[in-house]
Amino acid sequence: MKKVVLSVALATCFLGVVGQKLKKENISFEDIRLPLSPLGSDLEGYNFTLSTSYPESYNNVVEDSKKKYEDDLANYPNKVKESEDLYQEALAQYKLDVITARENFQLESDEFKKLTVIERLSISDQKPVLNLPRKPSYYKPSEPYYSQPDVSNAIVFNPKVLAQTYLKLDGFSRKNDGGNVLEGSVTCYDFEYIDTETKVETKSQYNATTKESEDIEVYSYITKYKRPAIVTLKFKGKVVFSGIVEKTNEYTVLTTASPPSMHKLEKVSVGESLTLANDFINDMHGFSKIKTNSTFKYVKNKKGLYDDLEKAHEYAVSGYKEFDASKPNSDLETAIAAWDKALKEADLNNKKARINQKVAEMLTFKLIETCIYSNKIKEANEYIDYSKKLNLNNIKSKKIAKFEEIITDKVIRIQANKKVG
Repeated sequence: MKKVVLSVALATCFLGVVGQKLKKENISFEDIRLPLSPLGSDLEGYNFTLSTSYPESYNNVVEDSKKKYEDDLANYPNKVKESEDLYQEALAQYKLDVITARENFQLESDEFKKLTVIERLSISDQKPVLNLPRKPSYYKPSEPYYSQPDVSNAIVFNPKVLAQTYLKLDGFSRKNDGGNVLEGSVTCYDFEYIDTETKVETKSQYNATTKESEDIEVYSYITKYKRPAIVTLKFKGKVVFSGIVEKTNEYTVLTTASPPSMHKLEKVSVGESLTLANDFINDMHGFSKIKTNSTFKYVKNKKGLYDDLEKAHEYAVSGYKEFDASKPNSDLETAIAAWDKALKEADLNNKKARINQKVAEMLTFKLIETCIYSNKIKEANEYIDYSKKLNLNNIKSKKIAKFEEIITDKVIRIQANKKVG
């Protein structure tokens, strides 16, 4: 696994607390996301192919049009014969329907005659009427004719170019052959959409000319579309997955201020569908670099009161600059130890304490996050348990919940990769 490069961007911001001021530093680094279904250390590369229903080039559009005309022309005698046969069948059915109609009319007339004169007069508007079916007409099919296709509106995709652009296995290189290659085929199915829905809302808008507010109608257009993609993956001759990528089978909801171009959406949906398919492949089998942006708060060191935390912060920044999840990181270890030591002296009920509630919160969040990315899952969970004592507000509690989700996912991936060695 290659070493991950980290970039650090500084942004200083002062947040007031009682007795202390907090600063913050934005840190960006890349972590490696392990696959959910690793294929083993003998995986050497990948080879993905792609198919769509679109022609490969504009020349193919013309060629396909000519071929269709030639096929239609060759099939024209069969089409005429089929139409004549259908006409004869309809004609035969017509004769039977005429006989049936006359028989029914005769039966109804006989019953009507059996009625008395008064009865007939009372239902004179229901007197039997002979309704004969309409005789079928024969229309000979028009002969096929060739018209030059409008290539300006044609959608074309070269499957090889698309595959090379969108389909990659993170952490590996493309390889055309070999038994230890992940072979994949992706099929993009037809574009599907639900007719655009128009919504009208009345909103108040200030008119600078009249100096008054006026109601205006605001239109929005909601379009739902999708393009399902099927992925089949093979490794060492065995199918490891075959089926529709679920996210490609879900409708994308697009809201626009004007009616969208369905032609444009149809083209765009190909790339969107392939991106989702590739994300699925890498989630299962790739080693993906995931960029992470974190905001690390630290105490403004006034009169040397926080020399230990200032030094710990410097170690943390240095550690993330050299971050490599596959190797021990002594700088991050030093930072974790210093933060933990400071947290142990926390006095949560004393606002004037060196490590009061605010500082304790800051240390807890840094410890959780750094332990997660250092793969110290046990320690991260212990600091999460400690955070329950801090009476965090709703926003910070949601951040803790997010950390728990990250830990759950990370544990599943670590265990999956341990099984394959």
